[in-house]
Amino acid sequence: MKGIRICWIVLLISDKGSQREAMFCSPGGSGVMRSASQGAWLSGGLVIGVLPSDRQHPKKGYPNTFVSIPIYTGMSDARNVINVKSSDVVVA
Repeated sequence: MKGIRICWIVLLISDKGSQREAMFCSPGGSGVMRSASQGAWLSGGLVIGVLPSDRQHPKKGYPNTFVSIPIYTGMSDARNVINVKSSDVVVA
C-alpha cells in the first residue's frame, strides 16, 4: 500500500511540473519511475528517459511506455549524475 501512495504522489508532482511546460528527465524504468513519467506524459510533457543500458543490450523494463526520448547510456546507476546535473528540480 505504501508503494502505491508513493507512486500516486510522484504522478501528481510530475503532472504539475509538466503543466508548466517543463521537460521531465526520468531514469525511465518501472514503479515510481514509471508513475513519474506517466504524470508528465499525461499532461503533455516531454519525457526524457536516461537509461542504464546501451541500445544493443537493453535492460528489461527500460524504457517505460511513457518515455518520449530514450537516451541509452550504458552507465548503469552512474547515469543518475546526468539526471541531476541537467535538472532544475530533483525529486529523489
